[in-house]
Order: sequence, then structure tokens, then C-alpha cells
Amino acid sequence: MKRGLVLLALVLVPMLGACGPGIGGSAETTAEKATEKVPGSEGPAGTRKGTIALAVGETATTTKAGNMLTVHSYESPVTPAGSSRPEPGYEFSAVEAEGCASRATENYRMVVGPSGFALDMPDGTRLRPDARMEDMTVKEPALMSAEPGLGECQRGFVVFQTPEGERPERVTFEDPLTTETPVVTWRVPTE
Repeated sequence: MKRGLVLLALVLVPMLGACGPGIGGSAETTAEKATEKVPGSEGPAGTRKGTIALAVGETATTTKAGNMLTVHSYESPVTPAGSSRPEPGYEFSAVEAEGCASRATENYRMVVGPSGFALDMPDGTRLRPDARMEDMTVKEPALMSAEPGLGECQRGFVVFQTPEGERPERVTFEDPLTTETPVVTWRVPTE
């Protein structure tokens, strides 16, 4: 039950954030809300179990049980499949990611979804996925927050709004539910 509530929160929180500024909110654009300054890719010292550095296309084993995470590709610009349009000065970019739960019967559990992914830009900013519901159809299938079953995988695209013509240095994954897994980064090819 507790895990179900956490999964529900992972799905609803990004949706609520996309609904507008709310009471006392500002008129920031979606792209501005998804940008944060990042001092380092690991966060405060001692909060994570290290960093795994890979290239796009490589797979990380993130737990002793054997859960695996892969960033298959980075694509930019992405031509929207539907009526979605990026904010002025931005373009859509997409990461194809896959999370696979271990076949081990103990401690295989994992949750994979767009909220753990970010793009680390050359200027030190970290871009979070675009959380607007209509942007989930920009590149399909969208990666949805899910808990793959024993030995199962969840694969899809995570969409970002990136400044036009700019390319990230890395795709980063930090599990939003635990600090027991390492930060995983994938180096994005220059072209």
C-alpha cells in the first residue's frame, strides 16, 4: 500500500506542477521551472552511494540484486508528434531510457520513471523533464512511472525542453525514492 501511494505521488506531483502557478505563484514558463543550478552531479557529500559514469547506449547495474538502467539514445531537436509546442527559444529533446528489475526474488524492486532523469548542460544548469501532460505525447511511447515486476523492463522516452541549439553534456539519473542507489550519468555524444 505504501509503495502504491509513492507511485501515485510520482505520477501526480509532476502533473500538478504543470497545471499552472497556483496561489501566490509566479508566471514562470514551464522551461524555466524545469531548470536548476547544480553545483555537482552527486549532490551533498555522502548522500549517495557513488556515481556510475557511462556513455549513451551503455547499461548500469544499480543494485546488488541486479536492477539495470540504460539510456539508449539522446535526440534533439524532436519534432512533436501532436500539437505540443516548446516555449519560445526552446526545442524538444528526448532521452530513450529503460529500467529492468532483477530476476532475483529478494530486493529486486525498482521504480523507473521520468522524474529521476535530468540533463546536465554545459553552463552548469540541470534541466528536468517537461511535466506538461500534453508534452507526454511529443515522443512516444513516453516513459511512465512504473514498478517493473520480477525480471521485467519499462522503456520509453523522457521529453525535455532544451535551449535551441544547445546540447547537454550528460543525462543523469538519481532515484527519487532512495539514496541507496548510485547516481548514474551517461555522456552525450557531441553529435
